[in-house]
Amino acid sequence: MAAVVIALLPGCTISDQVEIFNNTTTGIEIRACGTTERVGGGQTTTFGTLCRPREPMQVISAYGIWTYRGNLADRDLIQRVGAKTKVGYFLLKLQLQPDGSLIVVPNDGTYPVKEVPTQPAGFPWEPNEQANNTLERTVNQRGQIVLAMDYVLADTQRWSWPAPQLGR
Repeated sequence: MAAVVIALLPGCTISDQVEIFNNTTTGIEIRACGTTERVGGGQTTTFGTLCRPREPMQVISAYGIWTYRGNLADRDLIQRVGAKTKVGYFLLKLQLQPDGSLIVVPNDGTYPVKEVPTQPAGFPWEPNEQANNTLERTVNQRGQIVLAMDYVLADTQRWSWPAPQLGR
């Protein structure tokens, strides 16, 4: 009886998966879910949703380091965008483009996808997406390098502005 239970346990580890195809001409490292996977050009790797992401996904290649806001362990995303397999779990197929974008590949599609298909909401994932931090860049003000935000604040403090007074 104990042998039967042990034989069934490996079947419990099947989870939804994300498959990533490297459509670049160079080898890459994908850091996601606390692991690092090396993937050659034209090769594929798979991540399961049982992982617990500690940090954003990163791709390291000859093109640089790309960081993505997406979460490979997001089961809701995988089930919304991916497709159900014959075994019963969901599979999300992604293709890493040479410009760093991650596109969704239809589950019946084959790698590499030549023409980018219509993408679902939230895709493609672009590398290094960040908030617009325009005022966090440096500018040259009267020969000194300062943060743009400091320049804006200094300019507003230089002028006197009427203060609104309530209740008068």
